[in-house]
Amino acid sequence: MVSGVGLVADSSLAVSFFNPLVLAVAKPGADSWTVAHNDRMNTTLPFVVRFYCTNYRGVMVLNMGSDQQPPWLHLVADRSKSFNFNQMSQSLHLADNGGELMLVHRIRSQYIRRYDVYRVDLKAGVLVPVKGFNGRAMFMGMGRTISVSAHNPFPCVAPDTIYMAPECDGKIQGYNIVDGRVCDLIGAACPRSIVDCIWQGTYLSLNLSLRTNDGCLL
Repeated sequence: MVSGVGLVADSSLAVSFFNPLVLAVAKPGADSWTVAHNDRMNTTLPFVVRFYCTNYRGVMVLNMGSDQQPPWLHLVADRSKSFNFNQMSQSLHLADNGGELMLVHRIRSQYIRRYDVYRVDLKAGVLVPVKGFNGRAMFMGMGRTISVSAHNPFPCVAPDTIYMAPECDGKIQGYNIVDGRVCDLIGAACPRSIVDCIWQGTYLSLNLSLRTNDGCLL
């Protein structure tokens, strides 16, 4: 089961697998794959011709190595300096927010549901807490997070809001990271992919925006 794919600087292909838990790479013309990592990863993301992922340590980047050294994962932002992490009730999600690498820390337990957002400062190697997406919105699934403009081409999508797919919380919801407000978008719908999530959420928003005060469609 493939969970992530990306090209890196030397045109190598990096592929992460959910089953088995393996990150493998292959250079152009190679006869076989090389294993770079064989442990759990929360999420992967190709970003600026590099391949990033998250695990229990924090945000990692794939280094391709050389003929004498195999590829390996290098820590670029230690999450332990920013928050505690429990693999049973929490997950980490990377996103390209219009050219800015961001990390969403999803916390879900019997009593808590929260989404904390950080900007990944690659130069300083730290996670910087933020309360906005610079006017953008996030559509988040367990395996992939997509950042879209809240104005064009989705004018009815609210800015600074995370829209969760059903596999995150059992239904499509919107979570505003500025004030923590949660709103249900589509209670009964169960889209199969994040693309369906974007489509159905945008369709509902457009439908509601076309209604007059007496509830009739314009």
